[in-house]
Amino acid sequence: MSFQPVVPFGGYSGWAFLNRTREAQQETFNRAPQIQRETDYFAENIGKLKNAEELVADRRLLRLRIHNQKMTVAARAMAERKTLGQRS
Repeated sequence: MSFQPVVPFGGYSGWAFLNRTREAQQETFNRAPQIQRETDYFAENIGKLKNAEELVADRRLLRLRIHNQKMTVAARAMAERKTLGQRS
């Protein structure tokens, strides 16, 4: 599940471009067949779990859950940098 966003410039120009096109790029990513399959699998199966052991036993669900947590941590860190006036 690898996706490389289009960022044709470095620095602030690249950040501004990504900011302007983020929604369209996110839609492109979400429409990818593999992402759709993974999303469907997660939605169909996450509610069936009764405990943590069942989550750990289902590697596919576990991988998706860990990926989601990493994305959440990365988004939070980015928001904190922006709040502090830092850009990276």
